[in-house]
Amino acid sequence: MNKLTRFRQENAKKAKEAADQLFPGEKWINKEEGIYLSPNRPVGKKTSLTKQQIISALYGARNNVRYSKKNKFSGGRIILKIKGQKNLIYLDVDSLKVKKP
Repeated sequence: MNKLTRFRQENAKKAKEAADQLFPGEKWINKEEGIYLSPNRPVGKKTSLTKQQIISALYGARNNVRYSKKNKFSGGRIILKIKGQKNLIYLDVDSLKVKKP
């Protein structure tokens, strides 16, 4: 057995041990050799793409000229709850404003 094969096997063993410790009783789906997915957790571009789209829309709205004309209040906090994600995202409204050079 060469070094690379042994390294991959050791790495896979450590990853399995960590996954079993962090997610006990999880029913892993074997997608291909060495790649396992959980049916209980969203994985892939859809969740990250959704988060990126939401934050991008908030930046666009905050930096729109009409925002400062329509908004009577300054500052504040936005709390996002994205479907399929357990964590909340906290954003300061003023941090969404792009600084002019």
